[in-house]
Amino acid sequence: MIGKTLTARHAGIALAALLGGLAMAAPALAQNEQFIPMLVYRTGAYAPNGVPFANGLADYYNLVNERDGGINGVKIVFEECDTGYATDRGVECYERLKGKGPTGAAYVIPLSTGITFALTEKAPIDKIPIISMGYGRSESRDGSVFQWNFPLLGTYWTAADIILQFIADQERGWDKMKGKRIALVYHDSPYVLLWGWGVMNSTAIKEAVAVGYPREKMYGVWWSGAEQDVRPAEEGAKGYNSAALQHTAGQFQLHQDLKKYLYDKGKGYAAKWDETGEILYIRGLINAMLGVEAIRTAQEKFGKKPMTGEQVRWGLENLNVTADRLKQLGFENELKPIKVSCEDHEGTRMGRIQTWDGKKWNVASDWITSDDSVIAPMVKEAAAKYAAEKNITPGCLVTN
Repeated sequence: MIGKTLTARHAGIALAALLGGLAMAAPALAQNEQFIPMLVYRTGAYAPNGVPFANGLADYYNLVNERDGGINGVKIVFEECDTGYATDRGVECYERLKGKGPTGAAYVIPLSTGITFALTEKAPIDKIPIISMGYGRSESRDGSVFQWNFPLLGTYWTAADIILQFIADQERGWDKMKGKRIALVYHDSPYVLLWGWGVMNSTAIKEAVAVGYPREKMYGVWWSGAEQDVRPAEEGAKGYNSAALQHTAGQFQLHQDLKKYLYDKGKGYAAKWDETGEILYIRGLINAMLGVEAIRTAQEKFGKKPMTGEQVRWGLENLNVTADRLKQLGFENELKPIKVSCEDHEGTRMGRIQTWDGKKWNVASDWITSDDSVIAPMVKEAAAKYAAEKNITPGCLVTN
């Protein structure tokens, strides 16, 4: 009897120790996760554009977990919140998600210029950087004023200059542009130079067909150059042009890993494999890749652990994705190298023009670099004005 009592007691102690160990282990595992909020819109008027972008983001994060075991061993955890492309809902989503995870949100990708404007003043307080690749405030390229904004790869001013350079080349020189008019069809939302997004693009192309306006003389910003913009017009969209945010459509090297680690296992987000080669899905991949590389860069300085938003901001400002690194990541020939600094939160100002042939997008130009003799003074003036309005003393932010 005594022996049995002692055995039961010892078993109870062992069980308690085991349960205690498990209780200790669970938080420890959670502490090794990097939380990334996903502001998406799978519903609403802009869902056809928002869904593929969100799928690309989610697939890249899952690929890094499945293939690499996370970012240097730190697993990525993400949570979607549907904004419906509405600024107020976007802010609500941000507030709901910003504090999650052991270190809070690593960064936020608003996918809306309106939401970007609204979060620009919150970011320095919350210490969470904003990645607004190809949209947002064009002057936020000036990191001495907009220390938490990163309009990576291009701004609307960059896009406008690239398109005008191509048009001038088509007309055989800037002197041949004299006397010609360029009409701007724009989207009624708080864009800097806006242009188009969502169903207005396909509607504009259909109207051009109806009135006989030549599609080859139509140029959209890179947010007006996806499959969703041209397919509704069918063959009528043939000849339509848009700026390409460096990349165009089509599968590339990374897709081998996407298929092996996700889609062959039924873990991919896109409904069909072919959708992973579409413009907006690829743009989601690129956004996620740049964010992950910023976290990886931060880990080189602060340690291989979950990063705070403040540390990731440093990683973004010191991001240097070389040609060799792009090849390693599976993005060779899709992007040019990008190097960010305090003075330049855009990192690169190159793009191309693509043309729809009725079935697919084709690159129609060489690489075009926007003219900084035009844009840099605009950035300086607008950033200085913002700094004066908000009582900001420009300077590079130091993160220890």
